Amino acid sequence: VRSLRELRSTRCLAVTALLIAINVTLDLLGLSIKLPPNLRIGFGFLCNASIGMLFGPVVGMMAGVCTDVLGYFAGNLSMGAYFPGYTLTAVVGGLIWGLWLYPRKITVWRAIGAKTCINLFCNICLNTLWRQGDERAARYARAEKPYSAADRDRAGLLRHEAGQPYLWRAAEWKSGDGNRELKMENDP
Repeated sequence: VRSLRELRSTRCLAVTALLIAINVTLDLLGLSIKLPPNLRIGFGFLCNASIGMLFGPVVGMMAGVCTDVLGYFAGNLSMGAYFPGYTLTAVVGGLIWGLWLYPRKITVWRAIGAKTCINLFCNICLNTLWRQGDERAARYARAEKPYSAADRDRAGLLRHEAGQPYLWRAAEWKSGDGNRELKMENDP
């Protein structure tokens, strides 16, 4: 409730807008620490944490929406269609920052706890869920259907009729030309 009252303040709106602009700019400029092989540590989370710390979970959630949507329209149009699932992830991240840091004394342990919760729930759970949905939608858009249970049963039936042991299983793989094929491999 207290965080909702913060929205009446001009100071809140101005500082939040400034931090959102800094966050979007940092993302567009690609200012981050790149670690091998595919790890990237960005600095945009500091803006989100500051908004949650200063103005609470309600303003943090609204800033998450603004940051995600503005970041998409400012420079990520080449990434494909807009997907609202990632906006939901940003909203949950703002909520977590606000709940952990808002009216309380800021300690290192609170900051580490908030970032750990965001990494586990938002980055690992939610983003993995959205990524699986993206891959499934892309597969169906390319008209690639996964092998059905009947196809797997037919492969098993053929192996059994040929007298091969049950330790064999069918596995799908992509050949060099990108076509999907079934390959038989032996379980150790």
